[in-house]
Amino acid sequence: MEDCGIPEHLLAWRSIKEQKMNEIIERIIDLETRFAHQELQLDELNTIVIECRDRIDRLERDNRRMSEMLAGMAPESMESPDE
Repeated sequence: MEDCGIPEHLLAWRSIKEQKMNEIIERIIDLETRFAHQELQLDELNTIVIECRDRIDRLERDNRRMSEMLAGMAPESMESPDE
């Protein structure tokens, strides 16, 4: 059977080509969706990492202050009575 003078084997080839193009388009859409999801996850993870870094900085400052306070509270080195 010919459609508008186009040989049947060319019509079949066009149908296969269209199916392949549709498959490629579906795969591209799937990849774009996955990429968008990963991009959101990366942004969320980056926010968490920044928050953790800020918390670590605060804890380091608090630790340094406490160490300085404890050092200031320690009794001065006493000389032995023999000296």
